[in-house]
Amino acid sequence: MDKKKDGFLVIIMKNIRAIIVSMPGTLQRMLQKSIEANPSVEVTGIVHGGLSALQLVEQSDPDLLLIDYSIPIDEAVAIVRNVKQKNPEIVSIVITDTSHQRRKVTEAGADYALSSFNFEPQLQDILNKFETGRFSGQKPPDQPSKNLT
Repeated sequence: MDKKKDGFLVIIMKNIRAIIVSMPGTLQRMLQKSIEANPSVEVTGIVHGGLSALQLVEQSDPDLLLIDYSIPIDEAVAIVRNVKQKNPEIVSIVITDTSHQRRKVTEAGADYALSSFNFEPQLQDILNKFETGRFSGQKPPDQPSKNLT
């Protein structure tokens, strides 16, 4: 991606690959736009369910997996558990509606469990950690899983 800044051409390399698991609609488009607002992150795939998510993870080797609250919680838990067993380095972010759901996905291994209410600033903070190199694709040792409400 090229951008002009102060008259110079700046080449921005997108080196963080993200997969979104979301049902089609406004929320899915909003998540994609929010993620792609970060110049280091590229959405490499959008899927609508568990099996297709697991297949895409195997095929594309993403750095980041984002699951939103349009996916049933039991399916989100199964996706996170399976991905973390096979690929623990993939950072998983799950957006949920309730604290009970956030607890379930955190117990399944999600790196971040965000509340569906005003999740965007928290998501941008996580993405900025990638961009600035403070988050190399694995949870830092001093950074336990977060249940953000």
